[in-house]
This record gives sequence, C-alpha cells and structure tokens, in this order.
Amino acid sequence: MDNTSNDVSVKFHVRPLGLDLDYNWDFLFGILRENNVVVDLGINFFGIKVRDISNIWGEVIKEAPTKILSKECANEVQNKLDTIGRRYLISDFEG
Repeated sequence: MDNTSNDVSVKFHVRPLGLDLDYNWDFLFGILRENNVVVDLGINFFGIKVRDISNIWGEVIKEAPTKILSKECANEVQNKLDTIGRRYLISDFEG
C-alpha cells in the first residue's frame, strides 16, 4: 500500500450549532407531493425515496437557500447573512 497523504477540503451544508432553524415543513412536504414522489402506504404512513428528497429539496436550496425555512426564521437568517456579507462559516458558530 502507498502511504501517500493528500490535503483535501470538503464543502457541505450543515445545521449551524447554536442557530435555531424552523423549517417550513408544509412547504417541504408539499413540493414532494407536487413532484409525485410521495407514495401513500396507509393511514399516517407514506414512503419517499431519499434520492427524490435530496434532488427536489436540493434544487430549492440552490435557488433560494432560505426558502425551506419558516418566514420568520428565513428573515432572521437572511438579515444575518446580509450583515456579514457572505455565507456562514463554521467559525461563525464554533470557536
């Protein structure tokens, strides 16, 4: 085995520590229904492929990152983003 090491970095979306986020679950579930990816399995049960959730919600987040949040939460998050003038960094939350 080759013992070569490489420095790498990874960018991904996470829920920031210490920032309460309130998601708009009616909207999130509604767009899954609109895209016909929800399979009703009986009373209070349904199935959705994780790939479909990732693809559909991912597109919404690409278009408007705060759209998945409640209106109040989206406004608060957007105001903070406008204040700092960039996307959040992990150092904004974790010393």
